[in-house]
Amino acid sequence: MVGIFSGVYTSFKHGLKLKTNWTLILVGSILEEVVFRYCIQSLLLTEIAKFILQKTAPSYEHLIDHKVAKTARIVFTSQLFALVHIVRLGDMPGMLLAQFLAGMYFSYMRECGTSITELSLIHFTINAISISISGGLYEQPMPSLN
Repeated sequence: MVGIFSGVYTSFKHGLKLKTNWTLILVGSILEEVVFRYCIQSLLLTEIAKFILQKTAPSYEHLIDHKVAKTARIVFTSQLFALVHIVRLGDMPGMLLAQFLAGMYFSYMRECGTSITELSLIHFTINAISISISGGLYEQPMPSLN
């Protein structure tokens, strides 16, 4: 079947190599930015927190915009971003730090007012460069529980 999300599989000794699908990489970048930077960082940790403070402790509402609160949002969102990538990066522990630092960069840019569209394009560009350097997407066989 040929479609925008189809790939060509080729057997290798230690796994499968998937032909790079740029549309899938773009959609993945957009979805990650919407989930992490918009839903979690902007809505949940900023707007909903601000709303709760307005209703319960209005005199503390200004603390949402304090640099400590912003730093906490950046670190928390980045940790979640890195943890979600553990499944794909399980055999590359150094990559977990790289994912955390990438998450810090994206989250910081979001706190500075960068739009989700711009972040998605930056995210796609970084993914495209790293995939091009590594030679493509790899899908490893699932480890056995034996």
